[in-house]
Amino acid sequence: LGLQMGPAIIVLEPLPPTHIHPHDDESSSNLTSSLKHGCDTLTFTFTNTISLCLAPIGLANGVVQAFVMVFVNHRTVSDNLGMFAVGYLGAMQCFVAASVSMPFSSLAEYRGKGFLLLIGSTSYISIGVFFLVFSGAMLGHWDYATMIFVFWGLARAVWENTSKALYADYFSSEAHAMAFSGLNFLYTVAQLIFALLIKFGLEAHALSIILMVPSLLIVPGYLTVLAKRDRSLADGN
Repeated sequence: LGLQMGPAIIVLEPLPPTHIHPHDDESSSNLTSSLKHGCDTLTFTFTNTISLCLAPIGLANGVVQAFVMVFVNHRTVSDNLGMFAVGYLGAMQCFVAASVSMPFSSLAEYRGKGFLLLIGSTSYISIGVFFLVFSGAMLGHWDYATMIFVFWGLARAVWENTSKALYADYFSSEAHAMAFSGLNFLYTVAQLIFALLIKFGLEAHALSIILMVPSLLIVPGYLTVLAKRDRSLADGN
């Protein structure tokens, strides 16, 4: 599927004494340090309040990425319009995302990042609604397929800019690395699990509902972070 799992757990069997080299102690120390960092990142991701509130951002983007790349491209676009359409629509999605990035940046300064998150989550929800309302054959026409990829392009622009910028806004420089690693971990795991659900034969309606759940939670999660920050400022923290 071309998906990569985030942190990996590596099990090493002890080597016989004859295979021990001078740098083994250093390698073992590096491995232990990496595993500790991974555990610390996971602990931070699932215990930090702000990280949990922003978790739907990573989950929604991972789910939609898998949905479009595995389900839409193969079962909707390729089966109805041909393989060439996959490349064409993918390029159009990239063009849309690049075209709106600068206007979205200005809009975020004028209306706030929450408004951009609303655009992104609405775009993702719209993709799910398309597959709840219309049949796969109908979505295989150029007009519907184009709208799906336009929505994906809009949401992709929000993900690549506004969503990731939030982590610089709400986490200290010390916690930023772990928070961003946690975001990528959630994104990757959601992508993998959703791709497996597609491969196991889950129907489009069920996939659409699952897709919409984290998308619906993006804005409420962000508003919760804002409320927490306002309370902290009111308390003088």
